[in-house]
Amino acid sequence: MQIEELCSEIANAGAKQLAVSYLFLRPAIKKSLESNISDKKLLAKIIDSYKTGCKIKIGTGNSAGVALPADIRNQLYEHIRKTAQQFGISVHICGCKNNDITSESCNITKPQSSDQIGLF
Repeated sequence: MQIEELCSEIANAGAKQLAVSYLFLRPAIKKSLESNISDKKLLAKIIDSYKTGCKIKIGTGNSAGVALPADIRNQLYEHIRKTAQQFGISVHICGCKNNDITSESCNITKPQSSDQIGLF
């Protein structure tokens, strides 16, 4: 799905905010991709994208992953931000997983208001 289509659907659902982060390649995720993506060209394209990335600590624990290069993530996040803005949606980049480019909170773990409906 293209970003424009996704933002349109998000806006149609009534959402005003969007939290974003790109895949951080951890060993278990890489293994899962290798097991589940039968298109070898696609798999190679995904894995190769991370070859020039950097290892980043994620959150407060011992977790880490390889991120896409910061300049690529910044370009992609800016595209998402501009597109979402056209639909009246504000974008928050997950600072837990992008701590090399932002200290922003995605507000996923700490809702901004008590109006949020519980999932369960």
